[in-house]
Amino acid sequence: MLDEVLDMVTGALSWIGGGSNFEGQDLSGKDFSGVDLSMSNLKNVNFTGAKLAGTNLSKCNLEGVNFENADLAAADLSYSNLKGAKGLASLAMPGIKLRGVNLPNLDFSGHELLAAVFRASNLANANFSGCDLTGANFSMCNLENADFTNADLEHADFSLSNMRNAKMDGAKMAHVKITGTNMGMKERAEAAA
Repeated sequence: MLDEVLDMVTGALSWIGGGSNFEGQDLSGKDFSGVDLSMSNLKNVNFTGAKLAGTNLSKCNLEGVNFENADLAAADLSYSNLKGAKGLASLAMPGIKLRGVNLPNLDFSGHELLAAVFRASNLANANFSGCDLTGANFSMCNLENADFTNADLEHADFSLSNMRNAKMDGAKMAHVKITGTNMGMKERAEAAA
């Protein structure tokens, strides 16, 4: 009987997930791989060197968090508050999910971000120069003035995005989706005036 109750409780907890409060904790070097921390308060948490591969950090308060040297491969940080977060270079991992985030001026230059998901994010002035963004999803993003110089954008999706004044020199763009994308250039707007 006790085993059956424990199985029911364990099953229930596995789908509840998230909602934890770790504010200000030092979790450096800890292994949270694959853990569901969604909707948690992780404000000012130190994740330096932590293993967060495949971790669900969506809809979290990540204000002031430190991700220096953390493994965030295939982690989901969608719709999270990343204001004042440190170590954002650790987010440059294949399969990272950053839907609905506000990260203007982000510098991911030279990183491999295969199949990364940035859907509906503000990435104005971001630097993706020299990145491998094969299969990345940038649909419905603000990419105004973003730099994709010499990036591999094959099979990437930029549908319905604002790419006004984005730099695309030398970018590989085979099979890119740009349906409904604003790719207006400043020079064209001035010429039409």
